[in-house]
Amino acid sequence: MDAKIIENIAPPNTDAMTEFLSCTLATFVATSKIKHRKWSKLKVAEEITGNPRITGSISDTTLGRFMDPTYPQDPNPETLRMVAQFLLLNNVIDLKDYGLHAATPELRLASALSALLGVSDGPKQTEFLRTIAGHYRAVDYLGGYLLFRRLMVFVNEDVNVALSDEFIRLYRIGDDQAFRDRTNNLDWTDDVNLSSAIKASGGEEVDSIASSGFVIVGAALGAILLRAPGRGISGVLNISTIEFDDDDQAVSISGSRNSGWAEKSAGDIVLPVTVGPKTPPLDIIKHLARDGSFQKQSPGIIRKLKKIVRKPAEIDDVEDHLGFLDQRQVNEDTMTHTDLLEENLQSRTPDQRLSLALEWGRLGLFEEALEAGADANVIPEGSNDPLVFILAQDGKTPWVEALIETNRCDLTKNDSHGVVVEYYPGVLARKFAKAKVAPEEAARFGSLAKRLRIERCRQLTVSM
Repeated sequence: MDAKIIENIAPPNTDAMTEFLSCTLATFVATSKIKHRKWSKLKVAEEITGNPRITGSISDTTLGRFMDPTYPQDPNPETLRMVAQFLLLNNVIDLKDYGLHAATPELRLASALSALLGVSDGPKQTEFLRTIAGHYRAVDYLGGYLLFRRLMVFVNEDVNVALSDEFIRLYRIGDDQAFRDRTNNLDWTDDVNLSSAIKASGGEEVDSIASSGFVIVGAALGAILLRAPGRGISGVLNISTIEFDDDDQAVSISGSRNSGWAEKSAGDIVLPVTVGPKTPPLDIIKHLARDGSFQKQSPGIIRKLKKIVRKPAEIDDVEDHLGFLDQRQVNEDTMTHTDLLEENLQSRTPDQRLSLALEWGRLGLFEEALEAGADANVIPEGSNDPLVFILAQDGKTPWVEALIETNRCDLTKNDSHGVVVEYYPGVLARKFAKAKVAPEEAARFGSLAKRLRIERCRQLTVSM
C-alpha cells in the first residue's frame, strides 16, 4: 500500500466515516492478536502513538469516546486520521474501502442532481442551506392512528449540499376519546402531553422506519429525496412552503409527499387508501405522510421539556418526552385482521407467521414464530440483506432482540454494501447525539448499535 498516500490521508469528518472506522476498529480488536495476546483500546492507542509512520499521539480514553455512537461531539480530525492510518497500515481496510465511505452515494447524487437542475453552488447557496438546516417534527392523527415524524437536515459544506434523514413512528391508539382529552383535542405543541396521552390511551407502537437522502432546494424548486434501506417507504417530499422567522432562520417546512404509484389493469379503478383495522401499517404511513408541516425543534425547547418531565404530576411515569413505549407492555388490540386470527394462523408455517408479524407490526406473533423455528436469517422478499439488518436500520430494538435471543441469528456477515449490522443505527445515533434535540433517540439507536456490536464480536470470537 502506498505509504505516501496513507501519510497524507485526511478522512472527512462525517458520521458515516466515523462509524465505519469505529465498527472496523471494534472488529479488529475483537478478532486479532498481537504477539499471541488480545488487542485492547489501550494497546491500539500505544501502537498508534508509537508508530513512526503515524504523526501524533492518542489515548485509550479518546478511542473510547471515538467508538461510542452516543458521544455528543464530533471526533477531532486528527483522531479520525490516526485511526484510519492505523487500520490501513495493518491491512484491516484498503484504500477502496476508505474511498467508498469518504464519498457516500448521497453526496455524489446530491451534487450531480443539483448541477443538473441548475441549483447554485456559490456562497449564497451555502448560507441559504444553513438557514434551513436543523431538526424538524411533524404529527398526524387519523382513524385511531398517530404518525410521528422526525426530519433532519444538515449541510455538508465541503460539497455544498444538504443531506437529510427521516425517522417515522406509527402508533395505534386504544381509546380515541381519552387520547383527545389528554392532548387538548389534538394539540401537538406539547411533546409531554403527547407522550402521556399515548400511554394513557393504551397506545401501541406499530411500526418504525428510517430513510435517508438529500435536499435539492433553490430559487425555483425544493424537494427532499428519501430512500428507505429497510422495509420502509422511499419517496419525494415536494417542498411547497418554508416559513422563516425574524432572523431569517427556517422554522417550518411544509409539503406533499410522493410515496409511489399504483398498478392497475385497463378499466380498473384504483381506490384511495383508507385507514382502518384492515389497513397494513405501511399503507397507513403512506396515507398519513402524504401532506404535512414539519416544525423545527431547538435544544432550548428540549431542555424545557426535560424539566417538565421530571415533575411528578400527570406524567404517568413516562420515561421520555415522546412516549416510546415498550411494545411488550401495551394492551392487545381487539381489532384483528382475518389473517391474524388464531384459527387461520394454525395452518401457517413459522416462516409465514414471521412474515405476517412483520407486515402487521405484531411483535408477539414475531416472537412466537421464532420460537416455533422460523428462519432468524431470512432475507425478506424485495431485499438483498438478512432481516436483522433491516430491523436495525429502522431502530426496531425489541424485534432485533428477539432475533438475537434465538441464538440462530448470524451477525458475522456484512450486508450487500459491505458494512456490519450495527453501522446503520450507529450513524443515526451519532446524528441525534450531536443535535441534542432528541436524547431518547440517541439513546435508543446508540443502545441498539452497542448491543449489536457486542453480540457480533462475541459471535466472531466464538467462531475463531
